[in-house]
Amino acid sequence: MVCDHRRMRVSKGPESRRFEELLRQRGISAEGNPDVEEQIFDRYIDHCAVMILDSSGFTRLTQSHGIIHFLSLVVSMRDLVEPLCDKHGAISHWAEADNVYAIFKTASESLRCAMEIQTVVMAQNAPRPEASRLPVCIGLGAGRMLRIGGENVFGDEMNLASKLGEDIADPDEILITPSVLAKVGDDAPEVQRLEQRISGVDIIYYRVIMP
Repeated sequence: MVCDHRRMRVSKGPESRRFEELLRQRGISAEGNPDVEEQIFDRYIDHCAVMILDSSGFTRLTQSHGIIHFLSLVVSMRDLVEPLCDKHGAISHWAEADNVYAIFKTASESLRCAMEIQTVVMAQNAPRPEASRLPVCIGLGAGRMLRIGGENVFGDEMNLASKLGEDIADPDEILITPSVLAKVGDDAPEVQRLEQRISGVDIIYYRVIMP
């Protein structure tokens, strides 16, 4: 499948439609249909890494300077981030509102990408006036997931990465799951171990100490 992943939206591509049809065949009972579940796993199971990037300051900037100003900052941020995803070997990446999502083959690729993104975005923001800065928050996950071609990813590590990038991370931070830290091995940067209870679940994660 050839597509412009910079303009892609999740749940719209042919692979996503095929996946949804299999889910319909699987049914809604807890027991499901074992034969269809086997088809789903055979077709979509993969070991990969995901990056979820969220921008910071939507409410503050839109209330003080309007939505058009904020969206202009988002486009500028995407222009920096998306080429870096390509540089670091992303299988695919796409933008949704003020978020950027990317899928990588390895945790090391996702971490290197995230660290360069924060370095570049912070350097761009530094000389700007406060109203023209758009810092980003990043969460990373890696492991066994359902990868729907280059269109979407589902699984516990995707959910954790979303929580870290969209709900927990502060501006300029990279938060990673224990699985990411284990998989990067000797490539691991200095990190700080943290723990937080969200929706009744204790989540252990790590904050990357930027050089």
